[in-house]
Amino acid sequence: MNKKFTKADTEIQAVFFDLDGTLIDSFNDLAFALNLLLSKHNKPSIPIQEVKKYVSLGVAGLLNCAFSITTHHPQFSELKEQYLTIYKQKISQQCTSCLYPGITTLLNELYEKAIPWGVVTNKLRHLAEILLEQTKIIEQCRVLVASDDVDKPKPSPQSLLKACETLRCQPECCVYIGDHQRDIIAGKSAHMLTISAIYGYVQENEDPYRWGATYNAKNPADILYWLEQNQWKQP
Repeated sequence: MNKKFTKADTEIQAVFFDLDGTLIDSFNDLAFALNLLLSKHNKPSIPIQEVKKYVSLGVAGLLNCAFSITTHHPQFSELKEQYLTIYKQKISQQCTSCLYPGITTLLNELYEKAIPWGVVTNKLRHLAEILLEQTKIIEQCRVLVASDDVDKPKPSPQSLLKACETLRCQPECCVYIGDHQRDIIAGKSAHMLTISAIYGYVQENEDPYRWGATYNAKNPADILYWLEQNQWKQP
């Protein structure tokens, strides 16, 4: 891999974020779409806090929460398409998803340090692009790798390595931040520094301190603090 950067090998070359629950708080739109789907099937809505337990599990988890079905159920594909259609319409027309408090400051600091950042997500590309557009940060995002851009999404490191190839940076000089164990597994498999976003959609039965991340952030300000404490270099 050809090196693009002239910084010292120990300096951070790029920072990558998971999307939902890490960079953007998209919970309300995800839950709204799920309850609207339930309404269309004449089923009662689910309390918001109950939905939150399943958000980190993606569409499969949300549909399991709402309809008690797995990916093997004959109706799963149809319900998935219905859900994604509703969700896309929601975030396109009435998006309430927003950046977590402190993310703007962090992104501004990355800009000042000339450190590129990107998004590596298991979300579909067209949905991720809508969220980045709605939160007005798509122009700043140097690379986006979604689940449909790779053969194996996270916890495979494939999408993270693809992001590094795009920016021509060394994985061991990059940071990956995510709110699920699969994010930390993917980051470590790619030989990146990892930060668990424990402010995100961590499930009740999960202990992010046991994931083995390089650092655990209680909020986005913690991420900036860690980078500054390490002088934007590998610890």
